[in-house]
Amino acid sequence: MQWGNLAVHIAGAIGNDWTFHGQEWLSQDGDGTFTDTLWLTYNNLFHRDGHLFVGKVEAPAPSPFSQFFDLAGFAPPEITVGEHTYEFDANRWGSKLAYVRDWFTADLSYLGPNGDVTGSGGAGDWGPATDKTFQYHLCDCIGYKPLEFGAYGGVGTIQTSDGEIDHYNGAAGYVEVDSVKGIPGAMGIYQHAYDSHPGAGLNSATSTAFTAEVWEPLFKNQVIVSYRNEYTNDGLGNQFHYNYLNGAWFLSHHVSDRNANGFIVNVQGSMNPLFNLPSGGPTWQGQLWYVTTLGGVKGQ
Repeated sequence: MQWGNLAVHIAGAIGNDWTFHGQEWLSQDGDGTFTDTLWLTYNNLFHRDGHLFVGKVEAPAPSPFSQFFDLAGFAPPEITVGEHTYEFDANRWGSKLAYVRDWFTADLSYLGPNGDVTGSGGAGDWGPATDKTFQYHLCDCIGYKPLEFGAYGGVGTIQTSDGEIDHYNGAAGYVEVDSVKGIPGAMGIYQHAYDSHPGAGLNSATSTAFTAEVWEPLFKNQVIVSYRNEYTNDGLGNQFHYNYLNGAWFLSHHVSDRNANGFIVNVQGSMNPLFNLPSGGPTWQGQLWYVTTLGGVKGQ
């Protein structure tokens, strides 16, 4: 049981061309403070269709990887192959160029450490042991259309425990459809990746992973429930299936010019081979989440 996890966000504009965003955990899992995101963006590129981010940014990836109601992260972008854990969905220090034009969106980035501002794995730690990746995300993803499809992936290097360099690459295709007129929403992902040297004493490995999930909003969109099935094969003889049941209840919300706030309840049942109970049954997680603005909501 963890009480009092607390994060503060800042977001805004500097003039007409610059925007910024940051999220700082003041308390996270009892481990103290941690910088989750911190970026500055220049927005006047390619006739204002281009946006250049610098700082600790969200990886180029489908939006559910960072903005979804499920409590567990997705397995394909975080698959572990030997000593190498992929970070295709991780917030990391570096830069990202986003281009949005009509129906087409492209994100390109060069990313490195994923730690705090300072210290090991921090913003300045770009040594040989740091995972460094060029990543991309391409999609047909207009907000008012129910269907989105695209691809993500990247190429990178990381040093393993024997001092050798693992050259890796991965790519994935995905499709997502929103729930419309009572028909459930759904998402499917298939990822294929290759590690040249996944660890000391290990041969090269080709890994595969997939996700399939369906969800349904209920009670005038105040409740949503989902089922997710995932599979990973690291190419080294380790194969896992994961099953999750998730639910979220938007208990209350209020939006005005003076304040916006909401209270959300999340629950999850995990049929996860890495964390199952000795009986083989599921484990259960829950979250009570209150969010509020500080001060009035200002616009231009």
